[in-house]
Formats: sequence, C-alpha cells, structure tokens
Amino acid sequence: MTWLASLFDTFGFPPRWSCGVWSQALGWTHILSDVAIFLAYVAIPVVLAYFVRRRRDLPFPGVVWLFALFILSCGAGHLLEAVIFYAPMYRLAGALKVVTAVASWGTVLALVPIVPKVLALRSAAEFQQEIDRRREVEEELRRKNDELNQFAYVVSHDLKAPVRAIGVTTSFLREDLDRPDEVERHLSAIERRTMRMERLIGGLLEVARAGRVTGTIEPTDVALLLAELRDSLDAGEAARVEVRGALPTFFTYRLGLEQVLTNLVVNAIRHSKSSDSTVVVSVDDDPLDDDCYRFVVEDDGPGVDPAYRERIFTIFQTLEARDVFESTGVGLAVVMKVVEGVGGSVWVEDASIGGAAFVVRWPKRLRDEPGEFES
Repeated sequence: MTWLASLFDTFGFPPRWSCGVWSQALGWTHILSDVAIFLAYVAIPVVLAYFVRRRRDLPFPGVVWLFALFILSCGAGHLLEAVIFYAPMYRLAGALKVVTAVASWGTVLALVPIVPKVLALRSAAEFQQEIDRRREVEEELRRKNDELNQFAYVVSHDLKAPVRAIGVTTSFLREDLDRPDEVERHLSAIERRTMRMERLIGGLLEVARAGRVTGTIEPTDVALLLAELRDSLDAGEAARVEVRGALPTFFTYRLGLEQVLTNLVVNAIRHSKSSDSTVVVSVDDDPLDDDCYRFVVEDDGPGVDPAYRERIFTIFQTLEARDVFESTGVGLAVVMKVVEGVGGSVWVEDASIGGAAFVVRWPKRLRDEPGEFES
C-alpha cells in the first residue's frame, strides 16, 4: 500500500504548467487533445467488449480482449498527460507506461501464432460462394430426388402392370391349351406385353444416359443431319417429313441435336392424323435471341391441351392410355434434358398446320472451337 500511495506522490516534480513557458493556447491544446484521445480510447474497448459478448462464436476472443486492454492503457496514459499539467504524478505515469508496454507486447506475441489461422479464414465472398454452391447442390439433389420418385413410379406401376398381365394371360393359356386360336391370341398378348416391358426398361436406360449431357462439339450440317434422320425412318414415314428454312452449318453438340430432332420427328409422326400427313421441320434464327437457332417440328395431330403442356415433358407421362396409344413417355423427357443441358429451352404451342408445334431454342455457340462438351 505504501508503494501504491507513492505512485500518486508529486513531491520533487512541478506541475507541467510550471515547466517552461506555456501559453494558454498551447497548454489547453495539449490538455483537450489528450482528454479527447482518452475518451476515444475508452469507447473502443467498450465496443469490442460488447461485440465479443454478443458474438460468442467470434474466433480468437482472447486476442480481442488483449487489444482492449492495450487500447485502454494507452487512453489512460493520455488522460494522465492532461492531469500532469496540474498534478505532476510522474511516478504513476511511469508505472502506467510499464503496463502499456506489457499489454502491447502481450498483444504482439498473441498475434504472431494466430496470423496464419486468420489468413486461412474464408472471406465473406468465399462464404457466399460456398452458400451458392450448397444451394446448387441442394437443387440438384432435389431434382435427382424427383427423378428417383418418377423411377419408383415406373417400377411400381408401369413395369408391374405388364408382369401381372403376363401372369394372368399365362393362366388363361393353361386353360385354353385345347383351343389353338385362343392359345395364339394369348401368346400374342404375352409378346406385346413383354415388348412393352423391354421398351420401358430401355427408356429407363435412355433417360439415365441423358441425365448428364456430354459429347463432342463438331461441325454440324443441319441439312445433312435432317437428311440422315429421314433416311433412318421407314420408307413411308420419310416421305412425310418436309424441311423448311435456311438450314445452317455450325459447330455444336451434333449427337445431342440429332437426338432431339429424332425424338420430336418420331413423336410428330406418331401423332399425325393419317399416313399421308406431313410433318414440318423448320429452322430459323430465333427472333428473341440472336445467339440461338429456333427449330420447330409441327404435326397435324390432335395437339396438346395447354393444361398438359408441361406434363408431357415429364418422364413416363403420356396423355393417352398405353392400350390406346403405345408410348413409353420417354422421348420428350430426353429432349428436355438434352436441350436444357446445352443451355437451350423447349416448349410446345399450337401448330400452323393444325396440331402441335414443338419449339427448340438451341444455342449457336457452345464453344469457340471443336472439343469435348459437358453440361
């Protein structure tokens, strides 16, 4: 206690006003400036303390408290500088400088080992990128989950139905072994249902392959592609495909474009009114997007009700019962996957020839040069 009291002893030292020739302006400049600095140095630790107490997850809180102590001791030193003008407590000022020196070097020594850890902390931009990436992953997982639910529907319904039908038909077959005509009818039914199962399983594989769009960017002559498409159809069907517009040649994902046009043309042929109907394929620059071509495939069939125009692009969804119109419901789902995979879009609208018109917006440039492509 004696030592502590000696710190406040002013014996042997005159007030600073008495040391030298101080004008009022100069003296008060020092006093008021030191007091203002002291108040600021007190306010900063208060804010830091509030911040640390509110944010319990703040990394390295010990260093923050050391900063607060260092700043507070510096502020106390400035306050004492103002007091010395009247009470020359130079012994207390010296002790306070020792405390400030210890606090400052303690802060330095605490900072050195955590600097690499601080540098390793992610910035706000990096955190935002991580959040965006996780959102993309969640969206992809949601989409995959929807596809899995659709696959489960197929397994539980579309594939089970032919199996049950085959079982029932087999039972009838046993009962009708002595009636050749009935046996032949039942065998034909089994064959049809077996082929339906094969198509559905093939559709599963096709959609799975279309889930990730990969391929080669290569020169693509659309006129040649459509000619090859027509040649691949039955002779009667090929004559029903009419091509219009200025057919471009450009670097693109040829296999994907061929897959899209083939599915749309085959779909249009299936829904045409009669065997002598015409399916129209046209290609033009997209009027709404200079960077895309607009492919349109039209038929003169019954068209698509606006209420179902989104449903038809869902895997294994058909607008008619399969006993009336045989279809796996895969083709248009594959079309949408491929088109969206290259950054395009597809939709259906009313056709100028009376049926449905499937419109594909296909980018003119996927890469600046030939090479591998992956969406």
